[in-house]
Parts: sequence; C-alpha cells; structure tokens
Amino acid sequence: MEMEHVEGRRIYLEPIDLIGGRLLLTDLPGFFRKYNLPRDHQFPSVGLKASLPFYLEKYEKENVNLGIGPWIIRNKQQRKLIGEVIVNKDVNENSLDIGYYIIPHARNKGYATEAVDVITQWIFSLNYQLVTASCEKKNIPSQKVLYKNGFKKVTMDKSFIFFEKRG
Repeated sequence: MEMEHVEGRRIYLEPIDLIGGRLLLTDLPGFFRKYNLPRDHQFPSVGLKASLPFYLEKYEKENVNLGIGPWIIRNKQQRKLIGEVIVNKDVNENSLDIGYYIIPHARNKGYATEAVDVITQWIFSLNYQLVTASCEKKNIPSQKVLYKNGFKKVTMDKSFIFFEKRG
C-alpha cells in the first residue's frame, strides 16, 4: 500500500516504509538522505530504536499496511524533522494504539497536539473505532496533549495513565 503522507495545518506525517526502517537501523545517514532530512542527533527516540526490529519483521512477514508502525513528523514551513509517531496494533481488533515523541527543540509549540490529531483522524478514516494511548504519570505535557485531543483517562497503574478516544 503506497501512501505519501497525511497532513495538518503546520505539519505532515510520513510513514516509514520497509526500506526507510532498514536504513534507520543500519545506515542512519542513508535514512536522512532517503527522506531528504538534515541529520538530527535527537532522532530517533530510544522507543523507536527499540521497537523498529519488531515493525520491520511485521512489514516483511505479515504484509501490514504502511502506517501501522512508525512515522516521521515534519513541519511544513522548513520541512524539518520534529518528531515521530508510532501506531501499534492493539489487542482489540477495532483499535490502534499510538505513541509520540517530539524532538526537544520543537517542544512546547503545539506540534504533539497537532500530530496526535492528524494521526487519530487517519486511524478513524480506516474504520477503527478506538484509539488508545498511555503516558507516564509524571509526563504532564503528554497528558495535556491527549486531553486536548479528546482522549479520556480509562485507568492507571503505579507509573502510567491509560487513555482512549472513540471514533
């Protein structure tokens, strides 16, 4: 499934395809060339680095739709890399789970709020009925992003708060 990107007012998100994912793991300069990005030493996040082999295996073996996995976030004006979104299959067949990371120099500018809005709309356009997300209890900015996007807190444990939004 070929897909170029989805966009918001100030940002656009591009899914990382199989070739991009392999480059991200084995040839970081090649990844930045493929996506025509200047090198940023704050990308990728630890979470993306840890989960990328899992996504690549899924892309190769299960023919997962492009977009169910990692995305890069760029600002439209300078086309600079400002973060990432990860879309995961959830236990429930009618839902997907999201995670996001904004590079420190791009934080506190509303990019995370816009990225969550854009990716949530995209997920609902695929006829999923539920989007879930979680964040650490101490991560107040991330909680605000989810609340601003209409997510509701459903439960929590010792360290995390779990949210959901219904389509």
